[in-house]
Amino acid sequence: MSEHQANCYPQPSEGWSRSFRVVKNAILTPPEVFGGFPVCGVYGPDGDEPFAAHWREDKLISRPVLDPPTPVEHLSGTHVFGAFLYGHFGHFMLEATTRLWMTDIEKPESYLFMPRRDVLSEIRGWHKEVYDILIPDIPTRLVSKPVSVETLIIPGQGFGLGTIVEGTPEFRFMLRKRIEEVPADGPEKVYISRSRNPNFASVLNENVLEENLKAQGYAILYPEKMTILEQLSWYKSATHVVGTDCSALHLFGFAANPDKNVSIILRRNTNDYVHIARQIKAMIGRSPEVINSLTHQWVQDLTKDGNHKSYGEIDFQETGLRLKEAGLVDDLNRWRCPSAEEQEVSVERSNKRKEKPLKRKEVGVRLPCEAI
Repeated sequence: MSEHQANCYPQPSEGWSRSFRVVKNAILTPPEVFGGFPVCGVYGPDGDEPFAAHWREDKLISRPVLDPPTPVEHLSGTHVFGAFLYGHFGHFMLEATTRLWMTDIEKPESYLFMPRRDVLSEIRGWHKEVYDILIPDIPTRLVSKPVSVETLIIPGQGFGLGTIVEGTPEFRFMLRKRIEEVPADGPEKVYISRSRNPNFASVLNENVLEENLKAQGYAILYPEKMTILEQLSWYKSATHVVGTDCSALHLFGFAANPDKNVSIILRRNTNDYVHIARQIKAMIGRSPEVINSLTHQWVQDLTKDGNHKSYGEIDFQETGLRLKEAGLVDDLNRWRCPSAEEQEVSVERSNKRKEKPLKRKEVGVRLPCEAI
């Protein structure tokens, strides 16, 4: 890997993220040992190929292949390097779509992906749903053992975590081109809920939040109950979209455009929302409304702040007011706060989903929602 590439993480406006490399007689090398920084990528006639490196923010996640393994199979024809495949939905949307921006490749044999974790043994159904939309008519394949490839096209990393979450112009063009083919078939106002999935933490009394938004004309979208295509159809038709900071908003970001009015309600007092907000801003041309109305976080460890397992307790009155100021709700006379009894039921229901009881921790200083 050249010194230049080793110190150059992908940028949305310039550099190798907007280019590609064609490698003859490449050896695609998936990880043998998984962990935070696996050795993997592409080895070509000139050694490790820096275009196949995977970056997250300013960190090089993949380590260069310096000693190429013996391939177990040879793939003839032209194939495209897709980098990592993830099992987590949010990371999949952000980090397993990064190389899909090349839309003018003439009939490649396949897109080739490497597993990010050893639990991934195949391209799953929902993976394929996304790929069928973004790279239609191109087969996808998960490569778990080293293979040699006659001709391998390596697009630059045009999307991902960090500054590159804005996407390169080529990546955003691909999204608009593909999403344009998705029919707009859904309501005008959508709230993305986490309440129907027992594995997802959210805000307490999310059912009351849903009730309030229904009274304002919102339809409730339960991602786990819909196909990817159905969700995108709803997002295309929607003019108003509200959700807590969650992975589903990354999918919405693929269909976002300047006509959308968007709000993110924080469910944890962290900056995890920033990647979502930057992605959406790049697509709609302005920052989404980010609301931090947290008063408490329900956590398993009082020494830590909220995370993906915690529940956020929000100020409902403040949330409604902020949504009204942003033009996302109209009538606060149809907006209510949960009762003490509803709060108790919500805490009990949340505790049943956890291995340890949740403890109530006051939010001392709210994380400021700065302009993105």
